Amino acid sequence: MGSRSFDRGRVYARRGRVAKVEWDPDGETLTGSVVGQGALYHTAAFFVADRDGTLAFEDGECSCPVGYNCKHVAAIVIAATGNGARRPAREQDSLRRVAPA
Repeated sequence: MGSRSFDRGRVYARRGRVAKVEWDPDGETLTGSVVGQGALYHTAAFFVADRDGTLAFEDGECSCPVGYNCKHVAAIVIAATGNGARRPAREQDSLRRVAPA
């Protein structure tokens, strides 16, 4: 995602244009809806987890004309981070936390 899309997505998130954000049950896909110029766009941000479960943004899709890694994708990621939206814990994550070191 380019810096321009990220910066514009930050403005959208700050202005409350993100209508919905939630993690899919797999815990590696964030979905949401963003109010754009005259339309409600549906977005998805895909992440990959490393060995310790830390997520890294991979790419995103959107129903807007741009369609890929746009400001709407950035907005849901920023909104999820700022609002504390947590991905669902997976069983392996829970086991890792309770297993003795």
